[in-house]
Amino acid sequence: MPLPTREDLMRLPPRAIVAYAARCARRVEATYAAAMAHRPDLVAAVDRAISQAEQFAAHGTADVEADVADEADSAARVAQAAAVADAANAAARAAHAAARAAHAAVDAAQEISRTAHAAAFAAAFAAFAAADVAHSAAFVRAVGQDFKRLADLTRSGEDVAIPPDADGPLGPLWPEERA
Repeated sequence: MPLPTREDLMRLPPRAIVAYAARCARRVEATYAAAMAHRPDLVAAVDRAISQAEQFAAHGTADVEADVADEADSAARVAQAAAVADAANAAARAAHAAARAAHAAVDAAQEISRTAHAAAFAAAFAAFAAADVAHSAAFVRAVGQDFKRLADLTRSGEDVAIPPDADGPLGPLWPEERA
């Protein structure tokens, strides 16, 4: 199953889009942390961006901060500038995925007319950036299952809370972890 497109994602309510982006970013966060271990401040910025997206998906809080997403963008730029090795390139893409997840939360929280378009674009970018890092059929399978579950959970079109953690309705990040 290929990754969902931006148009596929736009059929989901905003919090579902953000949950999707957050899970994509969380799956590749360790890649960034390993490559940038010498910069714990940047690793923390990436984690904050993903956490913000997760909180928005789970609670729909409108107190998301653009600064958090901007910090993750900066973390990605630092990794990209140091990208002389494949690990740093992967780290930059992982941080971009985290930043896009946070931007999706910011976009969804703002009451702007193009929110769904902006959030879906950010989520699709997060997925493709994360897929570029993961390079695995397991990642594509996991993302596909997330999209299917999100579509099922939001079939009514209502923007319901969707906790993106392993204990929530989407289950573990990796399908093979499901008991």
